[in-house]
Amino acid sequence: MKNIKIILVDDHIVLRNGLKLLLESEQNISIVGEASSYSELKAILQQTPTDILLLDLSIPDKHGLEVIKELKDSNVNFEIFVFKMPYAERHL
Repeated sequence: MKNIKIILVDDHIVLRNGLKLLLESEQNISIVGEASSYSELKAILQQTPTDILLLDLSIPDKHGLEVIKELKDSNVNFEIFVFKMPYAERHL
C-alpha cells in the first residue's frame, strides 16, 4: 500500500499536534510537513513532495481561499482538503 504524505497547515499548534497524532496512527500516512502560515507553507512546498495538503481556511498571512487559488494557478500535483473552526468556538 502506498504511503500517503500530508502537510498540515493551521496556526493552532494544539490542533496540528492532535491531527498529526490521529493521522499518523494509520499505517500508510506520514506527516511530512507542518506550517502555521502561508509563508511557512511556501517554504515547505519548495522542498517537500506531498500527496495531500490539509489546510485551515484561517491562517495569519493569507486567507485559505487565496492560498487554494494561488496553488491551483501554479498547477500543484496534490489534493487540498480544507477545514474551518467555527467562529463562535474559536473565540470562547
